[in-house]
Amino acid sequence: MIFWVICAVLTVAVIVATLRPVMQATEHDSNPDSADLQVYKDQLAEVDRDIGRGLLTADEAAAARIEISRRILAVSPREGDSDAGPAPANQSSIVFYAAAALIVASSLGFYLVLGSPGYSGKPFAERASQPPKNAPVQELIARVEARLREAPDDGQGWDVLAPVYLKQGRNQDSARAFARAIALLGENQARLRGLAEAHLAASNGIVGREVRDAYRKILAKQPHLIAPRFWLAVGLEQDGKRAEAAAAYQVLLRNELGKQNDQPLPPPLRRLITERLAVVTGKPVKQPPQLPDTGKGPPPPAGMAAALPAKERAATIEQMVSGLAKRLKENGGSQQEWQRLIRAYWVLGRREQAATALAQAKKQYAKDTGITQQLDAFAQELGMKPG
Repeated sequence: MIFWVICAVLTVAVIVATLRPVMQATEHDSNPDSADLQVYKDQLAEVDRDIGRGLLTADEAAAARIEISRRILAVSPREGDSDAGPAPANQSSIVFYAAAALIVASSLGFYLVLGSPGYSGKPFAERASQPPKNAPVQELIARVEARLREAPDDGQGWDVLAPVYLKQGRNQDSARAFARAIALLGENQARLRGLAEAHLAASNGIVGREVRDAYRKILAKQPHLIAPRFWLAVGLEQDGKRAEAAAAYQVLLRNELGKQNDQPLPPPLRRLITERLAVVTGKPVKQPPQLPDTGKGPPPPAGMAAALPAKERAATIEQMVSGLAKRLKENGGSQQEWQRLIRAYWVLGRREQAATALAQAKKQYAKDTGITQQLDAFAQELGMKPG
């Protein structure tokens, strides 16, 4: 009910503001005597008073009356127009009511077509109380951000938001969120790894101080992990310490770390480390015996392709894109994975494949209009035309 009252008040305000000139014209036309006519009538009365005071002769008074009468005739309505006097006011009223009715009818029509009159009102408090699983991702992010603006020391909120930012490609925001979560909740492997990955993504593979500190802290508790050691080796290479980088790569290739957990080094990662070792030593490195690459093993750690030379990087990216496309086609995937594939195709100039991937993603989430709309918005941001 309150909604309709507000709509009525706003409609009246719009009508008054829009039709004010018509209303003013109606008021002006309803006055039977114009200002000039009233002045001339006063002048006739003044002539009679001047005669009584002896200020005018009879001839002067007659000449003055004739001149004033001529002016009165010029501004007075003609005899044949006596019935047309109120017409301007009537016409203005008709215009006023017709325009008001048109504004009301068109507003109501647009609302019935474009609005949702059948839905009940849902204030923010009610929407916020809905189960999170029924809300779109962007609304969930907005809820957490609103909560953090009110309570910036809520470490759990920063801990939840940081990996979401990272998946969305908001790398700087993700790094700040991870740092805030660490400051409030303390360090653990997940937060340190996320902080390092966010800084790596933001710097396009440059191993900076934040990345090194995070990975060193991880290795202090779990020295067998491969990804932190790989990136520290890349950091040595970027610093020009080729001998130390080569030694680190050789340790990884001997799989001395992986054997602690009885896990073979994934073939893609083995090839990548071998190529990096060849670059820092300037000598071809013989591939050690390895299991056949079935395409089902884990891909190289995120962002490792950025450490390769241009030719090798292109081949590695192609392999990663093909593997991702195959997996998504066979098993489906998350919205972020589909967006990553679409972006990769688009950046590589493979427009048709990007459009095909978008269609496949929308088909997978056909029942979730929120995600399909987000996919369309993502495609438009890339520059893809609808259809």
